[in-house]
Amino acid sequence: MSKLDNQLVTAEREEVTHGIRRLLASPLITERGQPEAFDLVRRRREPIRKWFDYYCGWTLTVEPRLGYARLVKVRTVTDPTRPARRLRSGRAAFDRRRYALLCVVSAELLSVPVTTIGLLADRVGRATAADDVVPDFDTANRATRSRVVK
Repeated sequence: MSKLDNQLVTAEREEVTHGIRRLLASPLITERGQPEAFDLVRRRREPIRKWFDYYCGWTLTVEPRLGYARLVKVRTVTDPTRPARRLRSGRAAFDRRRYALLCVVSAELLSVPVTTIGLLADRVGRATAADDVVPDFDTANRATRSRVVK
């Protein structure tokens, strides 16, 4: 292997490493927002995609025509050995109801910058009442309230 070949391999390895670091720092890179980083990830997408797939199980989507590169940090296969756990109650795993309430509370928190627990509970109660799939959140029921705060 010639000196030039070694330099090219080293340069490619450095670019892949730099692209991985940029995606870890910012999982969504747009052509408008970060043109240099987007061009780097676009050019080296295959080795970067393989690296994230092999080491993390994450998916890299690069859309050159649409101008974005997106690192999806969600595994396709769930890991039943690592469920979300409650801080109290013996660190029991979340049940289906608690996950649903977590999602509704998170959605409500995204819609307002500042709130109180009472206002949040009212918003969650209205949101669950409007949805047929999610069970109602009754603020008068102590067991239901404890699902949100524990």
